[in-house]
Amino acid sequence: MATFVIKHKSGGKFLHHLKGQSNPGNDTNLVLYEGTHDQTHFVFDIEDDHWGYIRHVASGKVIHPYGGSLNPGNNTELVLHQDRHGGALLCIDSVNNAIRHNGGKFVHSNGGGKNKIQTV
Repeated sequence: MATFVIKHKSGGKFLHHLKGQSNPGNDTNLVLYEGTHDQTHFVFDIEDDHWGYIRHVASGKVIHPYGGSLNPGNNTELVLHQDRHGGALLCIDSVNNAIRHNGGKFVHSNGGGKNKIQTV
């Protein structure tokens, strides 16, 4: 299975988890930061058609909105967590260069000083 990194197209930064550990705890925030290393690698585990889990290679945890909601509100932070369920299903839209949550929201940066990743 091919691994990949996630790069913010206009900002040029990469998706990292906040603590940089090989096995971050559940609910560890995702942020944008310069450069890549072993802790920035992900794989896409297809679950249903084009929906699946974006899994952090080192820890096995998946990206999902904080709280795991099936329909997260705007600006819900994205985290790494061990649970796999409908609230963690994402698709990678290579045509529009976007990641979309199963509930219809898109992944984006919050534009603030901490560069956290959120849904909108």
